[in-house]
Amino acid sequence: MTIRLKIARLANGERLPLLVKPSGVPLLLPTLYALTQLRARNLAANSIANALRAVGLFDSHLTSRGIDLNSRLKVGEILSLSEIEALVDRFRIRGAVEEEKPVDFSRRRQKIPSAEHYRTALKGSNEEQVSRGWLATRLMYSRNYVVWLAENEILQPGTLEAVRQRLRLARESFVRAIDSRMPTASESQNPRQGLAEEEINTIEDAIRPQSPRNPWKEEHAKVRNHAMITLFKALGSRRGEIAGLEIPDVNFRTGKITILRKPDNPTDPRRDQPNTKTLAIEQELTRDTLDVLESYVLEHRSKIPGARRHKVIFVASDTGRPLSNPAINKVFRGLRDGCLGPKSDLSPHILRHTWNDAFSKLCDEKNIPPELEEKFRSRSMGWVEGSGTARKYTKRHVAREAQKLSLELQKRLGNPTRK
Repeated sequence: MTIRLKIARLANGERLPLLVKPSGVPLLLPTLYALTQLRARNLAANSIANALRAVGLFDSHLTSRGIDLNSRLKVGEILSLSEIEALVDRFRIRGAVEEEKPVDFSRRRQKIPSAEHYRTALKGSNEEQVSRGWLATRLMYSRNYVVWLAENEILQPGTLEAVRQRLRLARESFVRAIDSRMPTASESQNPRQGLAEEEINTIEDAIRPQSPRNPWKEEHAKVRNHAMITLFKALGSRRGEIAGLEIPDVNFRTGKITILRKPDNPTDPRRDQPNTKTLAIEQELTRDTLDVLESYVLEHRSKIPGARRHKVIFVASDTGRPLSNPAINKVFRGLRDGCLGPKSDLSPHILRHTWNDAFSKLCDEKNIPPELEEKFRSRSMGWVEGSGTARKYTKRHVAREAQKLSLELQKRLGNPTRK
């Protein structure tokens, strides 16, 4: 049997992720978990979807190894340490559970793969591995799901107290084993950085609609992508923030743009609605950026018939439907391959890092104190002041500047004579 992740759009606009059978019927236990443990906490639809992706992959892995978790819970058992090691190794491998929807999780019985099978796969290309963050997400949600199952396991009335005690100990042991294998939140030795100045210049030249290096053929796509990427670069916004922008969010008279959280927006026709994670942000656009955006909205978007049915700014050239997150990713892949080369990691989030790098440099030039820099950055990014999120960008900038000073010092002290 194959199960998939489905985003159900309810009458009130709510997006509810579900794991469903081929018939479309939701799976009972994952659905109960999503409703009682995730939706009840007012988690965003994307967060619930990520949790169910992890649960689906966890379930798929157990099925491929012939493990019946429900039967084990009834006798006070969960997973052995070797089985947990195999699970962690499987979770490290990149699968089709990250972005695209619907997502299929294969449950067909196959030859049981060993832990060594997964370790061998990991010795291949780095592209086969998920990030530390994704591994932590998979482990965390799977751990929480198993704990919920164990705490809600309905044992037979005559079950010995020893079995209940064994299940409690097994649950505690499982949590400790998963937590001990959870990637730490420490920063990578090679933190992601923004684009170099020459790369930015190359992109700015390529996205001009009249540029011979423009990678898109259709006129509407050229103008739309120029406006969209200009906003990404100017504001350092997340993908969901730009994808969710609506025409009323931009005041073309005052030049101000507002980025708001609009969870379960009933006027947004997308089943998987992009959204923002942060507080409301109000920014003032330069005249040049505003002109690019206004030209697109008034002279190009307005000519797409389907675009009149909603207020989302950036739309598909053929249907006029709002661009989805995967569609925006495709735009960036086209720009990357046609402009910087396939080895570049150009993405909306890289432009967010680029913005923060430029912001740090500007604060240095203006001699802005670190405490004010953190406040200004938090306000521009929509982070809660004092949350500490802004500090990671400051730390990266300080580390880069320290490296530059170290190299300069080496030059002043002189290099050893080569023999």
